[in-house]
Amino acid sequence: MVTLSDITNRSNLKDDKIRYDYAVSIAEQDPDRYAFILLQLMTRRLREGPIHRADIRELSKRILEYQVSSIFPSNFERWTPTELKDNNPKFLRGFIEDITIDTNHFLEHADEIYKLSPIRHLSLKDYRKLLPQLAGSEHLKGIASLRLWGHKIKDEDKINDNDLATLATSEYLKDLAVLDISYNNITDEGLLQLARSKNFPNLQYVKFYGNQTTDYKTESVGYDMTGPVMEGHSLTELGQTLKDTNPNILWVNPLERLGTESPHPWDF
Repeated sequence: MVTLSDITNRSNLKDDKIRYDYAVSIAEQDPDRYAFILLQLMTRRLREGPIHRADIRELSKRILEYQVSSIFPSNFERWTPTELKDNNPKFLRGFIEDITIDTNHFLEHADEIYKLSPIRHLSLKDYRKLLPQLAGSEHLKGIASLRLWGHKIKDEDKINDNDLATLATSEYLKDLAVLDISYNNITDEGLLQLARSKNFPNLQYVKFYGNQTTDYKTESVGYDMTGPVMEGHSLTELGQTLKDTNPNILWVNPLERLGTESPHPWDF
């Protein structure tokens, strides 16, 4: 019989079959949780686009999301471990995968947290002074998205190029697909250092809006700086340099007023 410990095993984080088997095993004693897990698994599959007609896929996704929203609110307290209730927990594929947490608390209690739920997405607070410890932590294994957001924090608490270089030395971010370093003090050189790092083989998106890059300073366009360019615009000099340095990463500098949207970390 599949247990929660099988799901939280860091080797099984991407395994939907284990989550499905767990749902089946609890169907009789907890039909709401059974339905919730299956619905979220189906919603994730639809996000990946298995249905070719986009209109049918979108309609199906909306129906599933409505069903999820009808089950979830009355069960949130029961399904959320007490230890995670203050960490803005978000359920994905039937279980909490996304949390917001103080960096020091994460480093000290990651082992216990990982036993509670299959965490794959981290939004960290008060991170700058602890970046060396964070970069050297094995608890980053299996993390698909990491958010170091500097919005509305003191300038001295924002990361700069040297801090980003420290993070880039980590040997434990092999699974990282999305890195959000928006609203910090990173310059063009910091992004280039990151682009040259060999420690992020699966990194696909880097979000860096609100930093000290030339593109931000000149208000240049840059939703997807290194991918398809919006009609009427061309790649900025920084965008072209980043693309040439690491063509596997899309460097995202979203300007919402242009009606663009950036990829969601939960897609990974």
